[in-house]
Amino acid sequence: MVGDLAGARLAAFVSTVAGAGVSAAELSAHSAETLPEHMVPSSVQVLQRLPVTANGKIDRAALRDLAESAAHPDAAAPAGPPGDDPTSVESRLCLLVRELLAVPDVRPGDNFFKLGGHSVLATRLAGRLRDEWGITVPIRAVFEAATLSELALVVQASNESIPTGRP
Repeated sequence: MVGDLAGARLAAFVSTVAGAGVSAAELSAHSAETLPEHMVPSSVQVLQRLPVTANGKIDRAALRDLAESAAHPDAAAPAGPPGDDPTSVESRLCLLVRELLAVPDVRPGDNFFKLGGHSVLATRLAGRLRDEWGITVPIRAVFEAATLSELALVVQASNESIPTGRP
């Protein structure tokens, strides 16, 4: 796990055996198929060998640095989901999630947990929704929503007075 509890992300590092030929994408897909969503690593990196300290133990600090550099690429973050009305529930939710998870790009079709969310951040998201719109969205809804679009529908249904931003 990388970061403090609230901002922690699960990162996987795999050391390959010469000629194994496994890719990070394959490992990520396999973990998504076999593990519960909250246990799927937000990043998978395949390394020739795991970094070690001078006394031969796994260098956790070096792994943390690798995970941090993968989580915060140097590319500038886009302003929001392209083509969406910035006042729509979906767009506002995507912006909230982007800020909460500190990821560069969040789209309505994304899954909160695949972006790096976990149970503590799901609780924090529910709190931000309460602060933003004055509604109570059950944390269970965050876990059950396959996409942020589905979660936006739950948010909208929780309070019909929230403007959708759509005609």
